Amino acid sequence: MIRTIMSSLCATLLTGIVFAQTPPLKPDVPAIPAPKPMQLQTAAAKSRILSIDEAVRLALELQTSPRIAGNDLSAAVAKERQAVTELLPHFSLGANATDLSVIRRGNFTGGSTGWTTQGSVNANLLLFDFGRTRDLVGEQRFLVDAARFVLAQSKTDVEQAVRNAYHALEQSKALMIASEANLTNRRAQFALAEARLNTGVGAPSDFVQAQTTVADATISVISSRASVLNSQISLADAVGLDSRTEIIIATASENAPAKSLDDWASEALTKRYEVREGQSRLESKRAAVAAARKSNLPSVSLAAGISTRGVSDPLNSQTGSVGLIASWPIFDGGLGRARADEVAANARTAEVQLVQTKRQVVSEVTTAYVAFISATQRSEVAVIQLANARELVRIAEGRYRGGIGNFLDVTSAQDNLYNADRNLAQANGDLQRSEVALRKAAGVSAIAPVPTLDERGKTN
Repeated sequence: MIRTIMSSLCATLLTGIVFAQTPPLKPDVPAIPAPKPMQLQTAAAKSRILSIDEAVRLALELQTSPRIAGNDLSAAVAKERQAVTELLPHFSLGANATDLSVIRRGNFTGGSTGWTTQGSVNANLLLFDFGRTRDLVGEQRFLVDAARFVLAQSKTDVEQAVRNAYHALEQSKALMIASEANLTNRRAQFALAEARLNTGVGAPSDFVQAQTTVADATISVISSRASVLNSQISLADAVGLDSRTEIIIATASENAPAKSLDDWASEALTKRYEVREGQSRLESKRAAVAAARKSNLPSVSLAAGISTRGVSDPLNSQTGSVGLIASWPIFDGGLGRARADEVAANARTAEVQLVQTKRQVVSEVTTAYVAFISATQRSEVAVIQLANARELVRIAEGRYRGGIGNFLDVTSAQDNLYNADRNLAQANGDLQRSEVALRKAAGVSAIAPVPTLDERGKTN
């Protein structure tokens, strides 16, 4: 009897609560507008479709640093030619005419009263100076090689800047795609929360939370689109185009070959232009030392000449001469020795700088190698992370749709998916740039290699 009465009271109480409950009111929140497209293209700059190799080739034509280095190379070649002329015959012509009548003054009555003319042709050829002049020529030739390597290095710097900017634009676009996918998912989750609210089983807080996540995702899309434009500007600057140019890119892969760190370092010490430039400058200093140590040694030259002289007729009398000229600066107050000591000190400095350059190259290769290995591993893990995050979103949305999960689980799962998508885009971008850095650190370039002095001699 008591149990029956208690059951009746509970049923009555529950019935009153149910009939007293009002349906949830839909919160009054403003709609989030879709982000507007962003473009830089104007009438002043048209769009360009560029592959990564085409972008590099165009940059080598438009950028100024290779042209400046090319001018420096031209100047070095001209100095080499100047040094070579000291080994070649030198010819000179001379002529003069004097009117002696203008000096017949006072008691002077002798001499001719007409024009006296003179002419001469002289030749000079260095025969022997213990190789001093050839050492000076060698110094300039090694400096030409050094200038060639500086030019090549400027080109590889341009190449690396373009490749990095190209992959940065790729990464920015991947991040933008991730942001847009996140916005699409947030809108779908907002529609799910709204549908559950309209049927009376959803909470108003879920509806407001969903709208908030849509707003956050919209802001992310706007920011990512601006990042794409900024990356596009950076690529245009790296190529040498108008910054307003819209550059349409294709997916590019560096595909650095699989090598050990020791292999990469050995290749760098052989191919890096900084090392080759340092070696050339060291050889030029050594040639300068050899020349300076011979500055007080004798030299022998062959001299020949023809001269004519006459009054009115320049060929009235002719004389010719051929002879050897020996010169030996026996004492110069120590000037030659001081110069030799100076260039010897410069050579020792160049040798130390070369050692330092090699150490720096090995350090750069090692750092780039670590970054490459790290980016490779992060990219592999990011792929798995993204797959797991997508599955988690599917499960969370299914539980919420079936009424056994809460909306916080959905938003949390979507956050994880968005972060995983961004992590993969960043890891892939870092991987591409780390490959560029590793190839550059090892001296591997798509630009034609610069021949050494010996190689140039074989092709000339």
